[in-house]
Amino acid sequence: MVVRDLNSTNGTFINGEKITEATLKPGQILRLGQIEMRLEAEAPGASAKKPVDSTMVMKRGVSLTELEAGAKTGFDSKNTGFSKKDNKGNRIFLIGAMIIGVVIVALVIYALMSAGKPAN
Repeated sequence: MVVRDLNSTNGTFINGEKITEATLKPGQILRLGQIEMRLEAEAPGASAKKPVDSTMVMKRGVSLTELEAGAKTGFDSKNTGFSKKDNKGNRIFLIGAMIIGVVIVALVIYALMSAGKPAN
């Protein structure tokens, strides 16, 4: 099999050697960019097939009912799985923002009322 590189960006290599045109022989490794391939050919008349890699059966994943039930053990100290975090920091921030908002509204009302009064 003849392999020819048509000015590719990444180059064409046979057994790690850059080529522009070469004959690829059985057992040699052809690399096109980041892809490596090896040419394998049977001898004429050879009928014994090599065993093909078998597909591996993976263990079943987590079912929806198991997800809904939650984890039996978890990372928190209560061992109840993943629990909702306490939002103490968010609550304090919200209360502070509301207090500042009320103060700003009160200052605006005071400024509007004092602007309407005549100066003595």
